[in-house]
Amino acid sequence: MDFGKIFEQWLEAHNTVDKDALAQPDPEDERAASISAYTRFKRMRPQAEIDLHGMREPEARQAVQSFLARCAAQGLEKASIIHGKGNHSREEQVLVHVVREELEQNPHAGEFCFADGQNGGRGVTWVRIRPLSISRGK
Repeated sequence: MDFGKIFEQWLEAHNTVDKDALAQPDPEDERAASISAYTRFKRMRPQAEIDLHGMREPEARQAVQSFLARCAAQGLEKASIIHGKGNHSREEQVLVHVVREELEQNPHAGEFCFADGQNGGRGVTWVRIRPLSISRGK
């Protein structure tokens, strides 16, 4: 008796799908695609930049919010926020914390990271801009 054939007939008779037989996405393919997208993001040149040097915290927050909104409205994918490394700050790095907080809360900001060493390193943050349809939750 061929139980596989009987099982297939039962599934067909009851209009049921064998979920185990459906093609499952390969985790390795998903991982490779994720790495590829990240590599593309890192290699892409920023399409806009803002320099926050000399700004105080409230002014920097407003500047980042406005900048991200403009970038999203223009359909940009990647932007650069220059905040400096805090070498001349009397206390701790203020602007880098302001930038991080604003990016974590802003609906236009996707993933973000420090720039590579040739483009400012820890003194510059690169941010992926979310398309308006995603940032508005559509």
